[in-house]
Amino acid sequence: MTMPDLFVSDEVAGVLRSGGWTPGRRVPTAPMLQVFDVKGVVMHPVAEAVLANLGGLVFHGPTGDRLTFGAEEACYWIDDRDLPYVRRLHGKSACPVAIGEGMIYFVSESGRWMSLHDQWTICYFLETLNDVLEFALLRHFDVDQGIPLFGEMIPPSLR
Repeated sequence: MTMPDLFVSDEVAGVLRSGGWTPGRRVPTAPMLQVFDVKGVVMHPVAEAVLANLGGLVFHGPTGDRLTFGAEEACYWIDDRDLPYVRRLHGKSACPVAIGEGMIYFVSESGRWMSLHDQWTICYFLETLNDVLEFALLRHFDVDQGIPLFGEMIPPSLR
């Protein structure tokens, strides 16, 4: 499968290149699949394509914001008991693929993204990988588009 949504702005492309990314980059995803299997997460084709191309890379935005792509890094912040709540918010195919600045990034099989605050206070839904990269690294987002999380939307341990 090819990388989804690889139409990125020039500004995002510059950040990707400075982080070591190249268009033909491909890393093995078998070790990441093992991490997901232990967590009970399915690595669908879109998540596999993202991680095969971006896995292991750490990107830094102009203001110092950091975004790390990898199964182990993203899964570190997800408790097994949290997954049903993630799936209620973002669907059964939600797969954690990145972490940065207190946010966990999930991609669904449809290619839609969710950025979830690691303390479950707010989440944002994003349509493309470019949207995610602009959100995480360039701070291009509207705070009002966030969805505050409360009550039954969050795991009992965080209420």
